[in-house]
Amino acid sequence: MLCYERVNVDLVIFIMLAFTLAIDRFSPLLAFILLELSAMLKLFSIFGLGYLLRETRKRFFLLFSLGVSIFIAYLTLIWRNTNWMVMQAPKGSLLNFGVSAMGYRVFEITDSKAYSDLTTILMFALAFLIIAYVLYLSDKLNLSAENNRYIDAFRIGALIYFGAFLQGAAFNYKFMFLIFAIPQIVLWIKPDGQLRRAGAWSLAFVLFSCWGMILSRIFPLNLAFALDEAANWLAFAYLLFLFLCSCPDWVRLEIRTFFKRYERKAA
Repeated sequence: MLCYERVNVDLVIFIMLAFTLAIDRFSPLLAFILLELSAMLKLFSIFGLGYLLRETRKRFFLLFSLGVSIFIAYLTLIWRNTNWMVMQAPKGSLLNFGVSAMGYRVFEITDSKAYSDLTTILMFALAFLIIAYVLYLSDKLNLSAENNRYIDAFRIGALIYFGAFLQGAAFNYKFMFLIFAIPQIVLWIKPDGQLRRAGAWSLAFVLFSCWGMILSRIFPLNLAFALDEAANWLAFAYLLFLFLCSCPDWVRLEIRTFFKRYERKAA
């Protein structure tokens, strides 16, 4: 509804990604081209290439490398315009999520760029620690995703959220791309599934993030913002855990090999 209210081009991207998923079973090549076109309209769509994880290891790297190469070539051609758009884009905290949102809020409160930059650096460090811990936890628990009927859609939705989260601060209307992830999460929540608890928590935090700022009508603004941001970060962590647990075996083997090598060095 936020996208519709703002007449936002992201609605077009959402429809293009939905068509990518719909036509993939009939024409993988056309689906691949459509996703590349969506990335040329809005750059964050390139994260949707993660749906190719359902391919074999060799085919994934071939298609992924091709897609990223085309994207980088396009980005190089429009870099001056892209840089200008990034500099001119409105920045804030209350209607944003991501690693930089807390830094922007600190700046709005203190009017100090030094404090803001320090907060942002700390948030990036926190994001790195969360990624490292979730990688370790997914390998240690070794849970397997079952009933992966909508896994391609989940990967597109989750990866776009990860990309938007880590790029800095994204407007809250980008939560709409998590609609792609919800059907698969709901399947994982069903009884006796290994990912039931993680799925339930991820869905809860996603829903809270979508409506969290309503708390500003009840609590002081800074407290409401802090609770909303906490939900955004927890949604990031739980979605990442689900994503890693649902990765193909060859990806999980790479993660296990990495940690085994690290454990040997530590010993």
